[in-house]
Amino acid sequence: MASYLDNGKSWQSRLWCFLGRDGKFVLFSFRHVFICTLQWPYTYDACDVGTAPNQTINGLPAAALEGGWPDSNYELSYLPGQRLSRCTCEGESHPGPKHADGTYVGRAAPEIDIFEAQVSKEEGEVSQSGQWAPFNHYYTWLNTTDNLYIADPDISILNSYMGGSTQQATSVVTKTNGDCYQLGTGCKAIYGFQYKPGYDEGYITWVSDGKVAWTINGNGMAADPLTEISARPVPQEPMVSFSNLPCCLRQADLAVIVRSVELGHVGEFRIR
Repeated sequence: MASYLDNGKSWQSRLWCFLGRDGKFVLFSFRHVFICTLQWPYTYDACDVGTAPNQTINGLPAAALEGGWPDSNYELSYLPGQRLSRCTCEGESHPGPKHADGTYVGRAAPEIDIFEAQVSKEEGEVSQSGQWAPFNHYYTWLNTTDNLYIADPDISILNSYMGGSTQQATSVVTKTNGDCYQLGTGCKAIYGFQYKPGYDEGYITWVSDGKVAWTINGNGMAADPLTEISARPVPQEPMVSFSNLPCCLRQADLAVIVRSVELGHVGEFRIR
């Protein structure tokens, strides 16, 4: 949970502000480039095609070769494969542990974003999301009413972005409190999430401006028969927390940056 004062004004296209948690197998460079150790954003404990590079073996399944973006030739995944997978053979490098049947536990480095700040139609918003691998066909998770809860549809909507060649996203976008910005009244909004690791019983619930925004239940990431992948659990690995304010000019108005000092202030960061 974090209290946060965003930079600038709620209607400005500005710096990209980010708070989140990642699995401990993810490393970062000083420029916030993911050095993935071939793990991010896998959360997977099955030995099947989902662990393989590009989610294919000998060009199959066919569903993994469609549904992606043009920059990846419409293929779903350009990931190099899960390094520490359940398919690891005895004697190969793997830190453990093992299942009762002697197979290695598929290790994970998923990502849960407390928020990523953005602007749409001159209104401040936050995207609150989980990042997963391997991927569903067309990156479409099972966002039925049993698996997706949005507390206030007047301010929160399912994000139209669902993924790309390096990640699948489960995300909802919520309008922010326009006062809680550097050039607003200076209040601090509360953002956070609570999660329970696991499969059917797992869930992640996000909080925006001190109120529940949305929830994904574990069955939302159930097995996908089209891409022939198994269920992906709500993160079961220990995770690290971090915040980031990169100077991202594709999302920032350079004139605004030049004429004002942009500040984002994390008042408190609490882990329970």
